[in-house]
Amino acid sequence: MRDFRSLLFLTLLVPISVPMAAQQPPRDPRAIRVIQQSLSAMGGGAAAASIQDGVARGQFRPLAGSGLKPATFIWKHSWAGGSYEFRRETAMDHGPVLVVSGHGSPRALDPGGLRVLPEDSALEPAIHLPRRVFVAALIDPQYKFEAPSDAVLNDGRKAVRVHFELAARDPQIRAASSQDWFFDPTTWLPLRLEFRVTSLPDPSWTRSGPESLAVAVEYSDFRAVGAVLVPFTMTIRARGSELLLATLESVTFNSGVRPSEFDAPGSGGGL
Repeated sequence: MRDFRSLLFLTLLVPISVPMAAQQPPRDPRAIRVIQQSLSAMGGGAAAASIQDGVARGQFRPLAGSGLKPATFIWKHSWAGGSYEFRRETAMDHGPVLVVSGHGSPRALDPGGLRVLPEDSALEPAIHLPRRVFVAALIDPQYKFEAPSDAVLNDGRKAVRVHFELAARDPQIRAASSQDWFFDPTTWLPLRLEFRVTSLPDPSWTRSGPESLAVAVEYSDFRAVGAVLVPFTMTIRARGSELLLATLESVTFNSGVRPSEFDAPGSGGGL
């Protein structure tokens, strides 16, 4: 189960309904400008809005000391009709793992059986598509943006940090939606993302108490896919240690992913 849980945090993002603050939360205009500059550097918001679906294929390569094993993946996404859906398949040494959004009822299927995913996991960002994450946060009036600040990454590079999160009344929802992005102050490309996930510590997936896990993603190797820049290499860290190198091999947009691809297993969406 360790391999499956470690990879699972890469695969969860489903729209959910959460209680929000009555008034629109504050949005620092300087933070908005940083996000917009980054969007422009990656192809612009108009390019993001033109993407109705996407398919990414790649590999997970474990880093030294992680205890994980290599795996391959296929990620399918759709934003058709204004709703977000995903299907993520991972071929692991112990068998295939499927995670789908299920049209609002997220599920996971692995050799141990069918799992119902917890709601708070639905707010974990789609790490390989920062441009889509930014657009979604900008158009959602319930996201608040804090003033940007200067930062220095572990390797000594200078960066500009922007924090945003949902202004929800539930502190667990606020924590789950919280994201810290670090941008190159020259190119405005994202360098690093820090967020928190809720791990599922036991094989039965019954929660003995949520465990908030700090995760960081470091971006490199941005390549043009049509009019959009996409990071083809991501270093994944958790609990302060490097776990995985995620490498994209191909990315295609608007290839016509069928809605049935996102059905829960047992309703047409099984492996």
